[in-house]
Amino acid sequence: MPEMEINIMKVLIFTTRQLCYNSGYYFAHRIGEEIEKLGIECEYCEIPENAIPSAGTQIAQPAIENAGKSVDEEAEKMLESYIGKEYLAILDFNSKLPRLILDDESYYLDSIDAPFYNFILDHPLYHHSTLDCKLKNYYAFSIDENHCKYIQNFYPHIKAVYQVALGAENVISLENLQEKKKSILIMGTYRNPDIYMKQIYNMNKYAEVIVTYNRKKLLKENIEALLNQTFKDHDILIVDNNSNDGTKEMVAEIQDKRIKYYNTGKNLGGAGGFAFGLRKAIELGYLYAWIMDDDSIPEKEALQSLVDKGQALDGEFSYLASLVYWTDGKLFDMNVPDFQYNSRLGLDLDRIRKNKLLLIDTCSFVGCFINLKYAETAGLPISEFFIYGDDQEYTARLRKLAPAYLDFDSVIVHKAPSNKGADVVSADETRIERFFYQARNGMYIARKNGKVGRRLRVIGGRIKNILRKAPDHKAKRVWVTCKGTISGFFFNPKIEYAHRKGE
Repeated sequence: MPEMEINIMKVLIFTTRQLCYNSGYYFAHRIGEEIEKLGIECEYCEIPENAIPSAGTQIAQPAIENAGKSVDEEAEKMLESYIGKEYLAILDFNSKLPRLILDDESYYLDSIDAPFYNFILDHPLYHHSTLDCKLKNYYAFSIDENHCKYIQNFYPHIKAVYQVALGAENVISLENLQEKKKSILIMGTYRNPDIYMKQIYNMNKYAEVIVTYNRKKLLKENIEALLNQTFKDHDILIVDNNSNDGTKEMVAEIQDKRIKYYNTGKNLGGAGGFAFGLRKAIELGYLYAWIMDDDSIPEKEALQSLVDKGQALDGEFSYLASLVYWTDGKLFDMNVPDFQYNSRLGLDLDRIRKNKLLLIDTCSFVGCFINLKYAETAGLPISEFFIYGDDQEYTARLRKLAPAYLDFDSVIVHKAPSNKGADVVSADETRIERFFYQARNGMYIARKNGKVGRRLRVIGGRIKNILRKAPDHKAKRVWVTCKGTISGFFFNPKIEYAHRKGE
């Protein structure tokens, strides 16, 4: 009877001599020896210095030591030879391989059928760009308990982190590392600190926060406009209020690593969605967030102008507002910021344009470019508002901390159904109930600003208009308005705060 052939799955071990004193090469072979003692065959691949082309590692371009060097064609062929193969596992040490991108924008390591285990031999911050890569099956090892916790906290996509002690048993032990209370990292000045800042703050300092709900067609147009901005160093945070129209699938089809999708799990309204998104932006370490609805279409230079104006102000601003037009080329009435001006002269846009910036008091959330250092102090938009007044209340809160400006060179087209604000007097019967929030939130803001009397006069005028002009359901419209107003006297929502993780 012929002997049966047993196919033993191999472990693929990548090695490099670039680590200090060839330590990576040493660790690879020492661990390989232990694996082979278990009866598992190991296959070694030594990575040449220029095996990873700079053009294919755009995720972490600033951190690549061999940037600008020519790529060894033989090295490329060697790496390509593993595509499509199957292994029990892939091992590497302080590896740059996760950064390697194929021509179709997919990760190289995802083309090999095996979980990837990366041994991080020093502080994870030095390997931020590598750890931040979203591989399908990514695992990590560290020799330090605190480093393990750091990776688990800041890189949640890594499936598991294991602690393992490397080196001579009489020199280092797992117990000693577990007893260590703090992990101190001292960074030298041998590299431009901007490089580290970009790594620490999620690669890009700027992010858009887009709130959407069941409007995937408009959202797609919005995303395309953002991806087409002349300023490229920004990420796009999509906050989906639990859409059921295929929004998630549509976003997934857009192949751009700057897009980050979040589903809130339920409809939080505009207020809750922006609070959710700004919390994410702050916690992830972005410095500025440009927020807008899914039906907002910014012109190509819109973000570049905000970045330039912000830099010219040395970051001393709470927020900048984009200039918002409707589809007919006229200013969008509901998105014109509030500011002090001479009522006899009105708003002379031609005259003001010459100054490029105009001091303002409040603005809408369509094109509001927020300096997040002030958002950390001011807190988040009030989620309980749900809709109506959340932008007015929040930008006024930010404005108390630092000046705010309208940027006339940053232009957005707001593709709303009409250029008229929401009105309980003429709204469709199915939307009357939502004006409860308008009345309640408006009274809350009036209470906080000492303008209750003025607000009551506004409500009185609104009720008169309902009785005179509403086409139907007059009693319901009056009831919703009165109920919201009364509720506003007792409404005391909590302001929530967000901070960068690790601080």
